[in-house]
Amino acid sequence: MSSSSSKHATEKIQLNYTRRRTIIKGLDDLWQSDLAEMRNDAKDNRQFKYILVVIDCFSKFLWTRPIKNTSGQEVTQAFEDILLHTNKRVPTNLQTDQGTEYYNRTFNNLMK
Repeated sequence: MSSSSSKHATEKIQLNYTRRRTIIKGLDDLWQSDLAEMRNDAKDNRQFKYILVVIDCFSKFLWTRPIKNTSGQEVTQAFEDILLHTNKRVPTNLQTDQGTEYYNRTFNNLMK
């Protein structure tokens, strides 16, 4: 074992790191959304390969919906289902990654 590799093996892992601050004014001010993959378990889950995850950053309340693919239409339908079951809660701001599941015409029409 070389001295450089042993040095890396004994270095402490930094657990505390600087995080980007998020300023939230109140309930439903900022929701964040992304997809979680569960492709390996699809055969046990009626071919659902992904989970749409939506969180209200202020209350930390979380909604999830299983989806079979990452098409814009499928994600839009799942997000619309979440909106229908939130007792008229609508986000002021929605933060997502730059995936095509969010940046398409059908999802954009839902957000208007």
